[in-house]
Amino acid sequence: MEFRKTTAAEVEAVAAIYAYAKRAFREAGIPQWQGIYPDAATVRGDIEAGIGYVLVDGAEPVGAVALTTAPEEVYRRITGGTWLTGESEQYMTVHRIAVAEGRRGQGLSKAIMREVEALARSLGLPSIRVDTHEQNANMRGMLASMGYTQCGDIILIDGDEAGDPRLCYEKLL
Repeated sequence: MEFRKTTAAEVEAVAAIYAYAKRAFREAGIPQWQGIYPDAATVRGDIEAGIGYVLVDGAEPVGAVALTTAPEEVYRRITGGTWLTGESEQYMTVHRIAVAEGRRGQGLSKAIMREVEALARSLGLPSIRVDTHEQNANMRGMLASMGYTQCGDIILIDGDEAGDPRLCYEKLL
């Protein structure tokens, strides 16, 4: 397996990964990602911004994620707790982590997160932050098993999920 930036040739494959995740959420009764977002336009935007990454098995994308290092405005508005690194604006943020249909339960999300952690360390960042829907038990369990600490809550401020609450996590590197 290889972890690398997403290419333009992989837009449809990554969009299919997100479409599968949206279906899985809907079937599980989780109201996350039930609008247009994330879609092929999101993937193209991630590629253009240089933040889209894939985990590939051979030539096949089996997982996707977007990673940012710029401070997140929404993370300045945490309630019900505090970040482990306080008001630091030096961290990596994980967005849109998902695995391909037929590949769930194979530890791919953890593999992606291990790669994310290695990348953040190589950039000298002190921590990784991520948020997820309260009902996303799989993501919450994976984060806890990898040493992420639940730090508080945010309310999304952008996109078709603006106004939705999310639980926030951080891991010190």
